[in-house]
Amino acid sequence: MTHAPDDYALVIGVNDYPEWNKGAKSLKGSVKDATDFRDWLIHKDGGGLAPENAKLVVSTVEPLGPRQWMIDDAFRAIRNQSEGKLRRRFYFYFTGHGHSRAGSWQQQSLCLANWSPLDAGAALHLESYIKASIGCLKFSESVFFLDCCRVRAVVPLGQQSELECGDPDARNRYSAILFGSDQYEPTFEGEVNEEIRGHFTAGLLTVLKQGTIELSDLLDRLRIIVPDLARPKEQTVRAVPADTKIYLGPPDRKPLLEKYADDGKGVGTQVSISVKSNLTGSNTEQDAPTPRPGDISIIRDDFLIARGVGFVSKQLIPGHYQVRIDHAEASITYDIDVGEQPVEQQFDLPRRASATLLSSTIDKHEWLTDPVVDASKWDASQGGQAIFVSVRSQQPGDATPMAGSLSLSLNNRGKNIPIYEGNSLHLVEPGTSDLLYFGSEGDISILPIPIAKGWDTHVFILTYEGRPQLPTASISMRPSGVGFDPSDALIDAYERGIADLVTGGPGPDPEILDYLLWGKYRNPLFGLLGAHFLIRKLRRDPKPDPNDLQRLAIVVENLGELLGADAPDVVALRLWRQLISKEWPREPLAGHLPLFNVGFQAFIEATASSDAAMDSRLDDVALGLDGNSPWTLWRPARTSSVSASWSLYPTPHTTFHLESESIGRVKAIEKLWRRDGFVVESTQAGSLRKLRAIRPEGHRPRNFDAASQANTILSIPDWVVSYMREAVKQSTRTGGALDLSRLVRRTMLPMNVLVAAKSLAEHSEDDGGVVEPIRSFGTAPPVD
Repeated sequence: MTHAPDDYALVIGVNDYPEWNKGAKSLKGSVKDATDFRDWLIHKDGGGLAPENAKLVVSTVEPLGPRQWMIDDAFRAIRNQSEGKLRRRFYFYFTGHGHSRAGSWQQQSLCLANWSPLDAGAALHLESYIKASIGCLKFSESVFFLDCCRVRAVVPLGQQSELECGDPDARNRYSAILFGSDQYEPTFEGEVNEEIRGHFTAGLLTVLKQGTIELSDLLDRLRIIVPDLARPKEQTVRAVPADTKIYLGPPDRKPLLEKYADDGKGVGTQVSISVKSNLTGSNTEQDAPTPRPGDISIIRDDFLIARGVGFVSKQLIPGHYQVRIDHAEASITYDIDVGEQPVEQQFDLPRRASATLLSSTIDKHEWLTDPVVDASKWDASQGGQAIFVSVRSQQPGDATPMAGSLSLSLNNRGKNIPIYEGNSLHLVEPGTSDLLYFGSEGDISILPIPIAKGWDTHVFILTYEGRPQLPTASISMRPSGVGFDPSDALIDAYERGIADLVTGGPGPDPEILDYLLWGKYRNPLFGLLGAHFLIRKLRRDPKPDPNDLQRLAIVVENLGELLGADAPDVVALRLWRQLISKEWPREPLAGHLPLFNVGFQAFIEATASSDAAMDSRLDDVALGLDGNSPWTLWRPARTSSVSASWSLYPTPHTTFHLESESIGRVKAIEKLWRRDGFVVESTQAGSLRKLRAIRPEGHRPRNFDAASQANTILSIPDWVVSYMREAVKQSTRTGGALDLSRLVRRTMLPMNVLVAAKSLAEHSEDDGGVVEPIRSFGTAPPVD
């Protein structure tokens, strides 16, 4: 007899990935894991579902599946079975490969059996299935269990469910997600009880089979059990919890954790645990209070008993406990025995890894820190601002010379300043400078550095085997001349927040968020980070909270006064507010780049709707963006060679030269240029196709759009073309129009890039079909 007749489940297990590296990426335990989870779902002492309500979809090689339509067919069967009935809870379980799009906010894709780097869109978009289950099918609760990797991938989002409706309504409904790993991290399978199983699922079923448990208590237990199962590999568990109690298992069973709780009458021994740290946070009376560092967890028998930040005090039943102190990725566990006498203990804050030499980081030593403090101070009594750069090896004592060259480009002065290992201070004008790294193998990396009037920008860079690690550079600001403060607790909170922002982690709690927003008056980048967490919340909410929008507007105005109203990061915040409010973007999509990667994403998303003039560099930056960094760090493509020139002799004309081994794409560019009035000469030299194009000009052109278009066409990765080909096929199959604006948001690639990719996808490279004109300078976006 079932105890959950109004619950339904969609369970998916994918072992087989034959098209990915010739099957080398296929898994061994996913199908068994999915089957066992479904068995728990339909067991009377488990989920209690009726067997017909729990759909199991597993992979096959012949025919290759499942494909997305097979998943939606099973989902559609659930919709049909539950039509006109109470829809209480929906379970979604997936085990297989997965990825998180680089730079995204918890945008998870679940790889299907036909996934490969070339067919990177062959995946399910998690968010779409959440929307469909609670917003469209209107289940009261949805619980998602994902035993798959969340590694960074510069690929599009997975496919939307065909059951997603136009206006999902999630009011008074709840969803929760349990991830088998941290974002941008892998999950693992390995031997468990002489079988190859996913560590997350093995731990999950171990706990679920012990009896009814509340979802948050389940999460606490998995955070202890799964890392133990995965050792020596590192794997943790993350979750997006529901703001309601969700119990898993028979409703008449007592949750396991209750036997460790006191009875509410004050029975037990008072235990107080605190974290010792040299971090302060106040340098003037006007500064924000000092945020408390160190996450404290008190554990007994794999159960989390109490948790707090910086300090925990609780009455505990006598016995043996563990106290775990977490500080970002650093963690230390201590054993304590609780008897009849009160316990008061203080533990040191674990030191985390960072390029910054804070009191809370592993490389903080006086012989390193004191020179940094001294070198970053200067006499700013006459005004001005500076960039301070500190470069040191990630490996203490490493004497490896820098591989390649690092320099600071002063864009408003037109010169580059070499940067060497050690500390250097450079007086600069307000605006944006670029850190340029020229690698020894010819690669180039560019990192924009904001410079604000009256503020010094501090940049800390680690090198590894001589190569500067720009993706993990630490960047902050201080009032001009005062120098670096290694005891600043808010820099510590800021850096931990940046890690959560880029990985989709939980982010700062409301108290820390207030600290960051208030702290903008002594480091404007604190305020920028806080603003982006406000934006993240607004983007996730089904309906943006007007109070949050108003708070964001105030923060943006204040940051405009601190950094300058035209500062790229401030422009990006205004763009996000306009996009969230569904206003027509009014900001220029040209000029310097914002520091924050998520700020640059606002520029990309705005290309879907804005008619403002666009800088063609947006395409180059988007295609070369480093998804592993919180910053707008990018690498120019080296796949093409297009040059442009203008001359008066013998008559005014523009000349373009191009050479590439991508014959089909060169043919497409040739047709595009001919259509635009160029006289084109085409030659073949070995594997290279060369074009020389000339067009008469009455005056010097303001730009060389044709060269930018050609570079974009040549630089588009094959997976983008493949993705657009599948998108075109899907729109043809369903009879719906291809919504390029939606695809901009899904791929986080500019409209120009998608238009070119669409044309390349629709026309065979053999005949070099005509590429649609790339949108530029005031032209409305093409919409299918």
